[in-house]
Amino acid sequence: MNANDFLGVLPELVVVLTALLAIIVDIAAKEKNASASQGVTIIGLAVAGILSIVSPGESGMIMAGQVFNDGFTAWFRALFTFIGVVTAIFSPLYMKFRRIRLGEYYSLLTMCVFGMMVMASAGSLLLFFVGLETMSVSLYVLVSLRRDDPASIEGGMKYLVLGAFSSAFLLYGMALIYGGIGSLEYNAIAQTLRDSDGIGPMTASGIALLLVGFAFKVSAVPFHFWSPDVYEGAPTTITAFMSTGAKAAAFVGLIRVFGQALSTTSEHWVGALTVVSALTMTLGNVVAMRQQSVKRMLAYSSIAHAGYLLVGIVAGSREAFAASGFYLIGYALDESWRVWCAYATESAR
Repeated sequence: MNANDFLGVLPELVVVLTALLAIIVDIAAKEKNASASQGVTIIGLAVAGILSIVSPGESGMIMAGQVFNDGFTAWFRALFTFIGVVTAIFSPLYMKFRRIRLGEYYSLLTMCVFGMMVMASAGSLLLFFVGLETMSVSLYVLVSLRRDDPASIEGGMKYLVLGAFSSAFLLYGMALIYGGIGSLEYNAIAQTLRDSDGIGPMTASGIALLLVGFAFKVSAVPFHFWSPDVYEGAPTTITAFMSTGAKAAAFVGLIRVFGQALSTTSEHWVGALTVVSALTMTLGNVVAMRQQSVKRMLAYSSIAHAGYLLVGIVAGSREAFAASGFYLIGYALDESWRVWCAYATESAR
């Protein structure tokens, strides 16, 4: 690990240190009001966001080709830290209103942001999976924080079971791709597929399993059923966090994997993804109109947006991926505003 590698992953290192410091501060605090942990979290994430924009390391591949340090990564690192800061700022009022203890909340929130940043910067399927599970395990706990609310417990259990189910699809798909190609790095996979005449059944099966796993993670039809219940049961601040940061991180990974590593095999998956995209945007909008709960309506709205974003993956060009990235940033900011409005409505009642 040279100096350029260290500088390239400095934002992630700052976020990890922030999570550890938030735990230590909470333990050492005499009054368990978590204001000190909140301050540490906000400052740490803000510093990491600034470092993401400044990008102290050289642009390109670092860590022996395992990590991207480019403009695309920098923008999403900054977006994830911004969403984390906004969530941390609004959390105390809601948690006090719901009488939820905040001791472990900020460290889990920060580790979620870390997982998202790793997903955005990963240059291999293995590193992407590490970031995905870091984010997911923290979210399983955060969704279930309202321990006296059956809806929260139900949502956390559904998210845990179906999240593990989708992770199994992803992991098995990665294993098959490694068996068929011999590498998990995006660039190596893309180069091997360009040099080959076609793909074997093992690689084709791996691509299909990856597609199913990603469809679960982005709440695409017909793998969307967990989303409304989880969004409704989770604390409203976590609903906002999931509908923006977690979904954006999953789509960044989808763009990297299918738009870069597997782009030369598009004829094998673009048809299926086109159908999924059309069904997702249609069902999300139609079912959203029949919802009585604001949070369930936002869940179906999030599903519809997933369908719009999948169009960029189907298009397959560099410009389409750039447009999808731009849409993700705008969507995350807009969805944050709408969920915070729902939070204000819930608090007023």
